[in-house]
Amino acid sequence: MTVGRLPWLKLAVLVAVLGLVVMCTGLGLAQESESAATTVTVTGTGRVSREATRATVDTVIEGTGDTPAEAEEAVRRQYAAIQHAVNELGFELVPGQFSLNPRWEYRDGASVQSGYEARRFVQIVISDAARTGEAIQGLLNAGLSFVYNVTYAVDDRTAARDEAIRLALEDARQQAEAVARYMGMRLGRVLTITGSDAWPGYYEGVDAGGVQMDPAPVSVQVSLKVTYELLEPKLEPKLEP
Repeated sequence: MTVGRLPWLKLAVLVAVLGLVVMCTGLGLAQESESAATTVTVTGTGRVSREATRATVDTVIEGTGDTPAEAEEAVRRQYAAIQHAVNELGFELVPGQFSLNPRWEYRDGASVQSGYEARRFVQIVISDAARTGEAIQGLLNAGLSFVYNVTYAVDDRTAARDEAIRLALEDARQQAEAVARYMGMRLGRVLTITGSDAWPGYYEGVDAGGVQMDPAPVSVQVSLKVTYELLEPKLEPKLEP
């Protein structure tokens, strides 16, 4: 009988040992949680401005007619004139979305269909930003009625963004060092970095009176959220007298 009970005794001992391991493991996790590193999270910003090297003009060609075919033909003729003007200037014309819809007029308290209207959105890519005014004047001379947006850009965007990132990291570190100093601690390693960039440099609302405007500077802005570890200050060794 003693032999038959031996496996149960071994099982009881094994369960007890496993229980002890589980308790020790839980204690270790609690200690790690209680001794978690003190951190500080700051947001650094870097902004760099560059002279514009190219521009993009956004506009729309419109045409009307009594039938869909007439409205489409009106847009096609206008598009051909714009294409010729852009080619003469040495720039690039990029066709966009085309739409064709009925026209409606309000008469005697009711909406009445009055033919059709067609639209073709286009972009003109200007390789030299200094010639933006010249390009817009050429488009207006070709029969374009308005320009609703001009966006400036630079060719070497990567270099500008890298410089903005460097400035953002410097800004973040300066803020974190100030926090650590006021708390009587010192800055440790970087734990996480997240961020985003944007290009706010552009000019909007160009019309016939604005064809002589100078190119607006292009700026890139980077914001980085950085989490640093905060450490206890180093203790200076005491000198024996």
